[in-house]
Formats: sequence, structure tokens, C-alpha cells
Amino acid sequence: MTRPSLHSLLERVRSAEKGSRELDAEIAVALTGAEAPLYPQAHHPGVVIRDGKICFSPPVSTSLDAVVSLIEKELPGWFYRVGHSTLHLGWANVYREHPNNTQPGDGEFFSDGRTPSLALLAALLSAKLSMEEDNAEA
Repeated sequence: MTRPSLHSLLERVRSAEKGSRELDAEIAVALTGAEAPLYPQAHHPGVVIRDGKICFSPPVSTSLDAVVSLIEKELPGWFYRVGHSTLHLGWANVYREHPNNTQPGDGEFFSDGRTPSLALLAALLSAKLSMEEDNAEA
């Protein structure tokens, strides 16, 4: 597995019907500095190499707790809201500052998904992609 671009990963998360260990591994490679193993992962989905040790990537595509931990690591001090409704199977917002202290849309990243975990993961990836683009322009 090569390191996926955040843009292609975001599209994959948005279009996912459900989370998977393969998707978790791709996210770990893209965001956490893990490396993909040199052998095929067909029999060991979700396996990555971190600090020279073989380990399993966190289940960020299926677990809200895992996505929240990833947000705390990747976007420290940011706020989030996540849920589901009759309109969206899953929805999420990620905010740079507390949403009660900012104008709507200012530093806010919304996404929906087939599950709340996928929606929150997509909102996180949208925020990271925006930050990368801002850094490239500076």
C-alpha cells in the first residue's frame, strides 16, 4: 500500500458503505506516520508498521472512540459534534474553536456518511486537507 493522498482518502471515506480494517490501515498510513508492510495484507487487514513494530491500526472507520482519539491527536483543542438523524445516517462537524464563539461556517468542517464514525472521520480529513492547502499557499 502506498501512502494515499488525503483527497483520495476523503473521497473513499465519503463513499464507503461501511468501515473496514483496510480503510483503517490506509488512514493510519496517511495520518499517523505508520508504514505499510512489505507483504500483502490479504490475510491481515489493518496491519501497519509503527516504530519498527507490527501492529494493528486503530478502528477509526468503525469506532467513534477511535475517531475521537485521532481528532485529539491530529487536531488538539478542536471541537466536534456527531450524530445521526432521519436525514443523515451519520453527520459530523469539526470546529477550530468552540462553535458558540464563532460565526457559522468559520473554521467549521461538515460531512455526512453512512455511519457517524465515517462522517466524523470525513470531517477530520476535510479539516486536515484544508490545513494542508493553507500551508501550501503560505
